[in-house]
Amino acid sequence: YIYIYIIYIYIYIYIYIYIIYIYIYILYIYIYIYIYYIIYNCILTRDAKMVKKKTVSNMRLQLLGDKLMWFKENFDSTLPCYTDEQINDLIERYIDRHREEVEQITLKNNIGHRKFRQHASREDLIKICKETEMREFTTSGFGFSTIPIFSLNIVFMNALNIQENQISLETVDLTNMENVNRFKNWNGEIKFLGNIKLRKFLQTALNSISSNTVAEEVKSLKENACEDIPMDY
Repeated sequence: YIYIYIIYIYIYIYIYIYIIYIYIYILYIYIYIYIYYIIYNCILTRDAKMVKKKTVSNMRLQLLGDKLMWFKENFDSTLPCYTDEQINDLIERYIDRHREEVEQITLKNNIGHRKFRQHASREDLIKICKETEMREFTTSGFGFSTIPIFSLNIVFMNALNIQENQISLETVDLTNMENVNRFKNWNGEIKFLGNIKLRKFLQTALNSISSNTVAEEVKSLKENACEDIPMDY
């Protein structure tokens, strides 16, 4: 009986050791799978960030190229450079660039007294874009950090969780004569945008500079007029 008892003990010990070995092996597999999962997620996150960064960069350049093309097609190329007042007028024209389209939409909606607005989403999008551009022009400086006017871009931005300030853009500096010449020679290709100097313009700063310039001109005219008056001796 003693020998049988000892044999049973050895069998139980062997079974316990085997069970412990199985648990350790299963734990090892779980740890391996968990580490692999973490590494895989890190790779996916890194790739997603790279894709997002590249997408934001491409969208930024595309938006900048489209908007600079509007300025190239609408600015006076005969001028060597722009004054602050002329820049202010040009930016205001850009902000109001969709006025004719809005008028056409309003005209269509007024015909027949329609109950439902046609192209309502497009009209609302234009309104939001205009308000955003005007707010930035009067507060932080006009530089195209605005909502894209095409709804497809907004859906794409929301899908990638791209914030509006991530595509903040600047406009061409038309106050610099050399930069204006480079802008005139720009062929519209995005890869050559790096040759053009960009900056932001604040409406209050443009108006104040224009007012000071006018005041100085008036003062100069008065001084010249006083010098021309003959003195009586």
